[in-house]
Amino acid sequence: METMEQPGPVVAPPGDETLTLKKRNQGLAWLAGILAVAVVVMGALMIVGYDAGQNLTAEQEQMLETVDEALVAWNAHDGEALAALYAANGYHDNGTARFYVADGRLADYVTGLGALGFSVVETDSYVIGNFVISGADIPGSGSVQISIHAMSADGATILWHLAP
Repeated sequence: METMEQPGPVVAPPGDETLTLKKRNQGLAWLAGILAVAVVVMGALMIVGYDAGQNLTAEQEQMLETVDEALVAWNAHDGEALAALYAANGYHDNGTARFYVADGRLADYVTGLGALGFSVVETDSYVIGNFVISGADIPGSGSVQISIHAMSADGATILWHLAP
């Protein structure tokens, strides 16, 4: 009795479509790598205080002052003072709810926080274009969260604030 060997799987040579997919995947991998390096470098520059050597415009200096005023109003639970720093259609987003200034909801929300004794300690702030990015440390939480303020061109008004 004669036994026959099973033939191995038939493998087609790589075609144009396979080579195109491999090239595309390699291109995407390179792009992802370059973006990851850029994010790490930008983060490192922010951590080491790269902005200390920045030449800020008068408008950007005003942006930092406005954000500082907003922090003082926030910690004083003075909703009206905080809302006065926002554009009429601006909003504050704390990650779970969005409070629109035009409705007066932000002022009521911030004033209501006074009963809870809630406050925030801000870390370094960085100006990138019309954005102020800073860290917000909630005492007792053990973590710092990134806070982003979109500012008006003159720096005197907060267009929106995201504090996830």
